[in-house]
Amino acid sequence: DTPRAAARVDDARHKLLRRHSCSPAPPFAPRAAGVVSAQQPPPLPPAEAAAPPLQDLSPSPVDLRRRLDAANGLVKSQQFDAALATADGVLAELPPAGAGDHLLVRARAQRLRGEALCNLGRSDESAHAYEACLDVLRRLQEEVEARDDPQAFFGEGNMACFAHAQLVRHYLRVGDFERSTTHAESMAVLDPNMRDKVGRDFAQHQAELEGFFPGVDASTAESLMSEGVGLYRARDLDGAQRLFTQAVKLARLTGAAGLEARALTNLGTVLKDQRDYMGAVRAYKQGIQVHKSLHDTPQRTDITVGRILHVLVTALIELRQWNKALFFINQHLRTSRLRENRDILMRRKASIEEKLREQHQTGGT
Repeated sequence: DTPRAAARVDDARHKLLRRHSCSPAPPFAPRAAGVVSAQQPPPLPPAEAAAPPLQDLSPSPVDLRRRLDAANGLVKSQQFDAALATADGVLAELPPAGAGDHLLVRARAQRLRGEALCNLGRSDESAHAYEACLDVLRRLQEEVEARDDPQAFFGEGNMACFAHAQLVRHYLRVGDFERSTTHAESMAVLDPNMRDKVGRDFAQHQAELEGFFPGVDASTAESLMSEGVGLYRARDLDGAQRLFTQAVKLARLTGAAGLEARALTNLGTVLKDQRDYMGAVRAYKQGIQVHKSLHDTPQRTDITVGRILHVLVTALIELRQWNKALFFINQHLRTSRLRENRDILMRRKASIEEKLREQHQTGGT
């Protein structure tokens, strides 16, 4: 009987345990809310969805140009408030640090703002818009000049000339003759066909507005040139730069093209000595342009331009703009007649070509 009794006790015990036991907890789950089993790891966080790739939300230059085309139409139909609102909207959507196409859109939007504001009688705001337009165009021009591409050119001269012309009128109205002539001078640089008009306007305004540049003529620019040469020989480069810059401006305004060309060449040399090679290149190229416009004999023009080309190539070499240097040395070779000079130029050309080969091999600049 003893084994039977023991079996009955065990059976009763198992029934009691089954009646009062809890359902087994699922694996790795807490037994009660907020309580984690010491034997079980905490629940895994839900898998996060992969973040979508960042999208370029900047507006398309093509769409912005279309809106500016519409704004230009509004200006032509004399809906100046609507044109201003459209240009302001485009500027608000442009990225703060734009380049290339976005810069061109910004310049055009500021030009349209200036035109709309001027027609609305808000002349000071209009002048600020035109100045902002020119600031952007100068940045674009610097980007073009920094490229080592002989075929690269600044293609927005018409827009810049228009903005300068509006600012000439504005500063004349407010009696700021100095700033007016600065913008007039810039027009003469951008468009050689404007040189005669700029000279006539300067003479007229000089007569009307006493106290600004009294008695200024080509002889004044010549005197500045002589003083500048003296300062340059004394190695006062800052003083020489200031005087040559003034001489260039007055020569342009008084129509003294020959003097302007010489002053530009001197200015380029000073800037080169100051290690402002980009400024020197700009001055030399303007000097070549003016020299070629003079009614001089082809031989004298070739000799003078050849001298400028020589120092221009030197400045380009300092900038490591080998393609441009090669382009201008080839120009010089086409007009150089003396055998000694051609030998020097050929050796210089070979050195530049070697630099270009090294650049292409290394993929650098």
